[in-house]
Amino acid sequence: MTRPILPLCTLALLALGVAACPGSLTDPDLILAVRAASVCDAPSQVFAARCAGCHSPGPAEYVNLDLTSPGVAKRVTGTRSTCQGEVLVVAGKPDASYLYTKLTEPNPTCGSQMPLNGSLGADDLACVESWIVGLAGSTPPPDTSCGDNLDPAHATPIPGATGGCIATNGIETHFFSLSAPSDAGGTFVVSIDEVGAGTLEGQVLFPGDGGGAEIVHVSAYQPGGSLGLFFAAAAGQTYWVAVFQVVTTSARFKYVIQESFTPTGDPSAGHATPASALPIAVGTPANGAFFAGYTSASPPAPADLGTWFQVELQARPVVIALQHCPSDIRAQVDLTDATGATILATAVAAGDGLDVTLDAGAPTAGTYLVHAYPYEAPLDSPSGGGTNPPPYFGQTYTLDLTQY
Repeated sequence: MTRPILPLCTLALLALGVAACPGSLTDPDLILAVRAASVCDAPSQVFAARCAGCHSPGPAEYVNLDLTSPGVAKRVTGTRSTCQGEVLVVAGKPDASYLYTKLTEPNPTCGSQMPLNGSLGADDLACVESWIVGLAGSTPPPDTSCGDNLDPAHATPIPGATGGCIATNGIETHFFSLSAPSDAGGTFVVSIDEVGAGTLEGQVLFPGDGGGAEIVHVSAYQPGGSLGLFFAAAAGQTYWVAVFQVVTTSARFKYVIQESFTPTGDPSAGHATPASALPIAVGTPANGAFFAGYTSASPPAPADLGTWFQVELQARPVVIALQHCPSDIRAQVDLTDATGATILATAVAAGDGLDVTLDAGAPTAGTYLVHAYPYEAPLDSPSGGGTNPPPYFGQTYTLDLTQY
């Protein structure tokens, strides 16, 4: 619900008993009076009366959100809530502020409408709305005492273990960058340890307009808790890691962020289409991997994990064996014509991690393609929380063709 917001001049002059808005204000005292009358002080006029039971300092403080002690504006402006990282207050924008949404929406994204002891009346909602609008001109400058990597353009490369911190105002997000080698895709594992008194969250973002699009998001859920996450990276691709705290703290605290990169060791990388099929020979085993890194914010599709092989066959029976499949992949093998358009024979593994044998009969002599790929989406996601990537990230299979 959005209430119409009267121009600040109109609101102030109504309060002062002035009939109309002048073209300009030159009296300093009148200017101060207009500002004072324009913005309602929601912390003292609304929060203190309606939110003190749950959102005051002490054991009963709910979700670490203090709305009654001095400094409310600083604590909530730009601060992420515990609900999907929604920002509590966006200065000047009530409709973009999760705190305002919790007061106005009967069915908010998380939890219940606030306050629990009865919704606010129109006057109180107008006060909160006016207060948020008034914050637009009073937002404090960013605190760079923990570094100026407060946006992706200033992201800090992670060359192993890197120290980081959250400043006392607790309103900043710090960005780091990870770049896969130009000649190899692989697995990034990021860990955040030695965390001080705060509760951290971490995101991996795919670069793009704005601040990037989220690939994976993890939270420690408790002060001092460590974080871990992993994701499949494409060769030559750069990614951003954002680190921020769930709720504000009263003191600065430090953390250590560390990354490790493990190449897939996939000799079949770069052969995901019929036109780029990898040449192999009958009787000479070839290796491949069911792996593809993020080239957008969307996860790689099962088809992206496949590999095409090109082989010359004689006019006699051929058997294709795919062995050593990862435990979280159910594999399929196709024999196709030289363009990959027509499937001549196919076989699917009986289950995840099992070998596949395709008895393709006796083709005519010529050039053929073999396609090895997952029959269905892998059991495990290509990104997630923790520091243990799924088996298919680093395990290679063996493809062997026999003619007799």
